[in-house]
Formats: sequence, C-alpha cells, structure tokens
Amino acid sequence: MTARAEAIQEPYQALRQNAEFRMSFADHAHRHLFNDGAAMPPASYARYKELADEVELAIIAESARWGDQARSTPYTLADWQAKRDYILNTYMPQRPAIVLNQLRTAALYPAISAPVFKVNGVQRHGGHVLPTDDLSMTLPEDTSYRDVELVGERVAVRVHVPMDNSLGLSWTARTFVPGASWSDGSTTTGVGYERDSGYETLIGTDVGDAMYNRSTSVFLRMGFGLDGGEDFDRLVLQMKYDDGFIAYLNGVRVCTSGNVTNETPGTATAGNHEAGAAFEEFDITAFKGALAAGTNILAIHGINITTTSSDMLILPKLVGKVVDAGGNSQPIWYTLDGSDPRLLGGARNPMALEYPGASIRLAGSSRVRARTLYNGNWSALNDAVFAVGPVAESLRISEIMYHPRSTGSPIDADKEYIELVNIGAAAINLNLVRFTNGVQFTFADRLLNPGEHVLVVRDMAAFEAEYGPGLNVAGQYIGALDNSGERITLEDAAGTIIHSFRYRDDWYGITDGGGFSLTVRDLFATDPNVLNEKSGWRPSAEAGGSPGWDDTGVVPDPGAVVINEVLAHSHAGAAD
Repeated sequence: MTARAEAIQEPYQALRQNAEFRMSFADHAHRHLFNDGAAMPPASYARYKELADEVELAIIAESARWGDQARSTPYTLADWQAKRDYILNTYMPQRPAIVLNQLRTAALYPAISAPVFKVNGVQRHGGHVLPTDDLSMTLPEDTSYRDVELVGERVAVRVHVPMDNSLGLSWTARTFVPGASWSDGSTTTGVGYERDSGYETLIGTDVGDAMYNRSTSVFLRMGFGLDGGEDFDRLVLQMKYDDGFIAYLNGVRVCTSGNVTNETPGTATAGNHEAGAAFEEFDITAFKGALAAGTNILAIHGINITTTSSDMLILPKLVGKVVDAGGNSQPIWYTLDGSDPRLLGGARNPMALEYPGASIRLAGSSRVRARTLYNGNWSALNDAVFAVGPVAESLRISEIMYHPRSTGSPIDADKEYIELVNIGAAAINLNLVRFTNGVQFTFADRLLNPGEHVLVVRDMAAFEAEYGPGLNVAGQYIGALDNSGERITLEDAAGTIIHSFRYRDDWYGITDGGGFSLTVRDLFATDPNVLNEKSGWRPSAEAGGSPGWDDTGVVPDPGAVVINEVLAHSHAGAAD
C-alpha cells in the first residue's frame, strides 16, 4: 500500500505495477476482509484477546516499574485495560472498512464490489445446503449504479510541461488561469507521446517534443460542470497511464499511483508502469466533498520514468456513480468447476456463466467462484464451497486393503484399495469429497446410489490385473496405505469430517500381508470412535477381499455357530 521506495521495498513496488499481481492481491484481501475472514472483527478480536489475557497480570509489575516514565501520574493496569477495551470494541470493528478504502485508493482493490452469495435469500458463504435450496448472487446490499461521466475519454485539455516547481500547486486550483505556456485547449486527453508503437492511437495531445530529454512531468487540466443537484454515491477515477500520476480535484489531492518516487515537477520520477487495455479504477469517494456547483477542475500531474523514455501516456476519466433503483447494471460471471471466471490477462473464461438474475440450484457439491465485470474491469473473487445433500450422513468407508498379499510380483503393493458405500436412502453426489490423511484423493462429480459401492485404488493397472475390469473405481489416490497402520481422514466438500480413524496392523494377522482386507463390521454404528478399535473391524470373508460387493454372511461371525453337542464315545458294543 505504501508508496515508499527503500531498497527492501523495490520488489514489492515492481510487483504493484503488474495487473495480475494487483488482482491477486485483491483476491487475497477479499478472502480476509469479508465473510468472517481472518481480518474481520471476530477473528481479530479473538487473537488480540488471547494475547491480552496472557500478559494482563504482567502489566501490574510493568506499570510499577515503568509506569511513571512518560508522565508524573503513573500508568496503571486500569489505563492498560481501557486501551485494550478501546482496541477491541472501537478500533477493530471499524478497521476492515478503513483498510478496504485504503486498498482501493492505492489501486490494490477494485472499485467494483465483489458478488455476495445468498441461500434462500440469506447471506451464506459456503457450507451445507439442500438440493432444493436456492443460491443467488447479488452486489453488496443489492446496490447497483448508474454512471455519470464527468470527464470523458477524449475531452478538451489544457497542457503544460514544467521544467521546475515554480507553479507549486497553484495550477491545480479552480481559480488558476493558464498562461501562454499552456496549450490552448484545442486538443484532447490522451496526453503523451509514442516514439515506437503502442500508444499512438490513444494520443490526443502529443507532448513528445516538449518532454523528451527535457522533463519527466506534464500538467493536465480538464474542466467539467455541475449544477449542484447531483447526488453521487461513489466517485471513481479511471486511468490509463504510463508511468505514474498524481490527481487533484479542485486543488485537493485525491489519488497518487503507487509507483511515484519523486513528485518535484521537472525531475519527478515513477517506477515503470505500462498502460493496459482496460482503465484502472481508483475509488476517490472519500473526496467527493471537493466537488462544487459550477466549473470543476480535474488536474493531473503525469510523471514519466525518465526523460528519455520511449513513451508516455495520461488518459483519465472521472465517473460519478448514482444509485440505480432499477436493477443490477453490473453483470456477475461465475463458474462451478473451480476455475476463475477471469483468465490471466483479463479476458472472460469461456466456461464462465452469466448470472441470470434469478436464483439457481446446485446439482451437487460445488466450488462457486464469482466476479463482477463492469466496463472491462473485474471485481475481486468471491470463492466458496457449497456441500449439497446428506453426503456426510450417508457415505461410509466399508473396506481397506492396506497390505496386499506378497506373491513376489513387483506390483503386489500396488493392489491396495479403499471401498466406500452409500448407506443412505437417496443417491448422493460425491463431488469434492476428499481423503485428507493417509492418502490424498478428491472425488469428481459422481453419483452414488443407495447401497452402491465405489473404490479408490493405489494403481489402476495393478488393481485390474488382480480383480479384473468393470468395477466401480473412482480413480487412483496419491500416496500409499501404511502397512503398519495409520490415520485415515475422509471429509465432505465443506470440510466436515466423515471418518477419522487409525487402523492397526496387529489386529488380525491375515489382514497384514495375508491377503485379506479389513472390513467394517457395522456400517450403521453411530459411535465415531468405533473404527479406532479392533472390535469395529473383521477380516474379509475371502482372500483378496471383496472390492465392490458386501461379503457379510459369507462366513459366519464368531459366535454365530455354536457347538451344542459332542459324542466323544458311543456305548460298548455300538459302532463309533
């Protein structure tokens, strides 16, 4: 955010000039500053409170030793507590909005708002939903805007190339009268020059002869009228610029590009910045009070990287945004496959869908990613996972082949598998269900009917060599099951733990390399810890396990068959 340019900040300042870095920065900022993110008051409150509680008693001794160093009446624990309460109850709740505005002013967060997700009309950022729930996408507070163009893309401009700072800031004021050294206003914005190729079609006022090898600065003044009755909810400066700029509204400084390192006219400098195909937006709503009835002046100090740079461009627009009660004028684009609606470079992802305005329903668990697109500018990304249906309630691990029988073949170890089954009464979609411990695997969009089994395997070729083709295999997992036992964790799309248990190799000898699998005894057991115990498992009925089918009853459970009579010796004279 800072415009400082010490050596340690040079990499950051260089990155700030890249549009992809700024968009990525905005996406991260949105993740933390919205939707109960890490920088929101509840999370910040909890972190600060934990630290404050830890040091509170130590403050008593600290104040006794150092409390009178700054004032004659010593600081006490009560003073510290008052400051702590101010930070927790006043400072922190207001910080997210302040930081967001600072980021917008620094062009690190777009002026366009990111979409908000709602389920059945209530704001929800992911989580569990029903297949019948309605998902909608709106702008914050359902606000949409009508743009009023105050300074257009090609408007008359008065231009001056300064050699020094003799004008100070007087040239930015409404009352300033340009002298003979200024252009006469017959040319238009798009002020700069192009000695090679790239900006030539954008140049409306060529200042190459006046600037090249002479000055890095150019002053622009553009007038626009207001009748005093306008009620702008927001004020946005849009810029195409190479390399830097400082903007003033009726003499009030409203915006500075983050790469400006020297502001002195004539010798001013800015880090390299190339103008993009789309205008960059800077939210200057905080300065809308500088507007006045009558003639207003947008003044811009354009700054080049060096006097011998091959090009230079300052092309501004100033837009006032009026709340439009007539509907959403900013299209929302979204995806359900985990991809970004915005491609690198700013183009729209061809897989992205335009939100129709009416709610939609999700057929299965989905990662919903959405951005607002307006006048070629994208909002930050809103990204949430919605888990659809009773997946966690219905999906169970039923069998584990963790240590296949060794036959001497090099692919023996690759014959591992994990079997799952739907114990529910309805089909479930496994999309985004994942193993997060033991092995790594994420299910794709896949329906699993009631009673149906599905397998994930270590190696498909080895598995089919042992069990044949045609079984319901979802895919290969990453990693391998530990022959000595380990923890396996299975989560649904929203991160709810379905299973988290540790199996052991000493439960049954025949499952530890003997060719038999571990099979769950009771798929409907409600105790979440039962699979951590030997009693929750049994060996499979047959060597090789039962991938894809239930072998319950093939071999009676221990105790199911009871010897109730033994004839050890018949009576004398009778045959045995």
